[in-house]
Order: sequence, then structure tokens, then C-alpha cells
Amino acid sequence: MVHLLMENQSGLIIDAMLTPASGTAEREAAFSMLGRQAGRHRATLGTDKGSQRPGHEGAGRLTRDQVRAIAERKLPDLNTTDVEAAMKAVAGSARSMGITVKP
Repeated sequence: MVHLLMENQSGLIIDAMLTPASGTAEREAAFSMLGRQAGRHRATLGTDKGSQRPGHEGAGRLTRDQVRAIAERKLPDLNTTDVEAAMKAVAGSARSMGITVKP
């Protein structure tokens, strides 16, 4: 069975798990995935979504320190082990959503 953990606000999949089918697989997967998310605090901008017109309208601002914190937290999910490269990826994603990255 495939189990997905989705973020409530935007519906993004934040965790997935594959388990053999059993009478308790759903419950066990839910506890396991929620346990892996415990202690993870998200950095928020106070917005519900990115800009409708990136490059024309701003959706928020991130500092370099905030980008570094996000990159370090996402590093295991990215295809790099270099924090600076991960920061560039995070900053690029932020810019594509209309979020300004301040040095």
C-alpha cells in the first residue's frame, strides 16, 4: 500500500511510505510519518501562496540566513551535499514564486 502525508494548507505531499497490506498498515504508516515530521518547524512568510505574477508582484521576503536554514533542512531531499548549491536551489524556487531573497 502507498501512504501519503499531505500538508493541510496547500495539499503538497510532504512524506510517502510503501507498506505491505495488513489490517493495521494505514494506522502504522500514519504514526510513522507523523513521527518523522515531529520537531520540524517551517519558516513562513505569513502568506498563503506565492505571487500571482512573479517578477511583477512580491509575495514576501527571505533573508540569506532564512534561505540557509531552509536549505540545510531540505538537504537530504536534494541531489546535492553542498549547502551553497542547496541555497541556490531554494533561492531560485523562492524567486519563481515572487519571493524576494535579500542578501
